[in-house]
Amino acid sequence: MPAGYIGFRPTVTAGTGGVASGAWNLREVFNQRRASLWPEHTPVAPAGITPNTDNKARFYLHSTASSFETSANTSTGFYKLTHNGSSIICQEHPYHYPTYYRNTIGSVGSGPLNTNHPKFTSVTTSAVVIVESCDASGTASGNLQGMDISYAANKIKSVDVSGCTALTVLNAGATGDSSSPSKPYNGPGGYRRMASLIEEVRAVGIGASLTGGGYVTPGGPTVYVYGGGIDLWNQQLDAAALNQLYTDLGATSVSGSRRVMVGSNPGIGSDNPSLATGYTIYGS
Repeated sequence: MPAGYIGFRPTVTAGTGGVASGAWNLREVFNQRRASLWPEHTPVAPAGITPNTDNKARFYLHSTASSFETSANTSTGFYKLTHNGSSIICQEHPYHYPTYYRNTIGSVGSGPLNTNHPKFTSVTTSAVVIVESCDASGTASGNLQGMDISYAANKIKSVDVSGCTALTVLNAGATGDSSSPSKPYNGPGGYRRMASLIEEVRAVGIGASLTGGGYVTPGGPTVYVYGGGIDLWNQQLDAAALNQLYTDLGATSVSGSRRVMVGSNPGIGSDNPSLATGYTIYGS
């Protein structure tokens, strides 16, 4: 190999640009040595959500999101939504069963009157909204027991309810699929109105709570539910995402019947529902 080469690339100058011929090209020497010692990093896809354990739910918004709303019920009767440092303190509806509704209530006759939705009308795309149980002043207190995020305007990419150990119900079914629109007896109730965009759901440590307790959904006619569960019908969970959810749920010892609805997700057929020990998986 000719002198002045490393490999097949010259490491001496050719005598152009005012530099004498044969002078060492130190830049090339350095670059070649660097490449051999520290190969260039090849970007890889993100590993996904890192589960939290702080008893708060997190909703990671889709790049097309422009607003966010939810309803929830908690052990304190209040919950808080936070996005980009701004918060809304919400009070659940006190009528009938433990229900979750809106952030301002009045009364008419002998019953309550809903007057306002807890809703962010403007959000930063691809940001996160945090939902947590709180007291009347917004101080963290108590536990989330149920959430309904299946509102038409919601565009959510990922969900993390890990650590919400008292969670009974998560209603996050998507619109657009009429093949099996009804929900089984004792399963999560409510309408499926949200866009089909959820790709990942983490639920570490919540399995033992997904049973019992009736509730009434806020988005229309009363729907009574006699057992808890998760509805993710017609979302965008592939087999790996479904199996991760099953693994999260199955890691917590449970008794009785727990229910998860996953029909019409793209991972159905390649998933492994047996990972969700103690659960009935509908739609797989």
